[in-house]
Amino acid sequence: LVKMDRIDSNPLGKVERIARNEEEEEKRRALTPEEFQRLLFVSEERSLLYSVAVCSGLRKKELKLLAWGDVVTSGNGDTRLRLRSNTTKNRKAESVPVPRWCAEELLKSRPAAAVETTKVFPVLPRFYKDLKAAGIPAVDERGYKAVFHSFRHTLATWLFQYGANPKAIQGIMRHSTIELSANQYTNFHDSEYRDASNLLPVFEFGRYTQIRAQISVPEGQNVSQVGETKKKKFTSETLMDKGLGRLQTGVVAVGRMVRAAGFEPATPSV
Repeated sequence: LVKMDRIDSNPLGKVERIARNEEEEEKRRALTPEEFQRLLFVSEERSLLYSVAVCSGLRKKELKLLAWGDVVTSGNGDTRLRLRSNTTKNRKAESVPVPRWCAEELLKSRPAAAVETTKVFPVLPRFYKDLKAAGIPAVDERGYKAVFHSFRHTLATWLFQYGANPKAIQGIMRHSTIELSANQYTNFHDSEYRDASNLLPVFEFGRYTQIRAQISVPEGQNVSQVGETKKKKFTSETLMDKGLGRLQTGVVAVGRMVRAAGFEPATPSV
């Protein structure tokens, strides 16, 4: 109204936004691959819509407005879904890729009489009915809810689980920041945290006493001899040099992974 000169000033301009309590916000859950497979089994012809939703991350409105002219296949066989500016949340024209298996199923379903403006999914299904038929609880034990928007949470979670580049995930999700994709759209269960922890290298504890003895007494000397060695001038054969050398050798022998230089265990790439 101010821009249209209907009023002189905005009477709500100084009203502060109410701080949101994140604990009270509705938390949406991601589906596990097993749950999603069950959903496809019970949803019959609606399974194509669910597959496109979880593989592309398109929002409910974007799926409803998707036309066959927006399904674009390049010369190398890659298929992208083109999103017109009047269909996206941020009013920007964008496009997102879909896996080839999903694209093949989508293209096979195109009716012979369809034209460029024909809607791909003119009617959206009753999601909660299919959810119930698949035995997927609408609310899990943590209080996280399964809603249609959960397909976007599912996509982000799976991409992170399977090691996709975070920047690529941000692009596919069409988020303004990587943090938004990583923090608000991923939904890991305790099993995922356990599996991630198990990726760490494994070391043995059985030879700890022996290695410690080798460090403290590299040549089998007693405590008094060690004290005498410390008084001498350090050379390449001194206690410290021998101790670290033996520790380094010990870790290489019993550990599964070490860095090329140094004796700290290497971190495996995910």
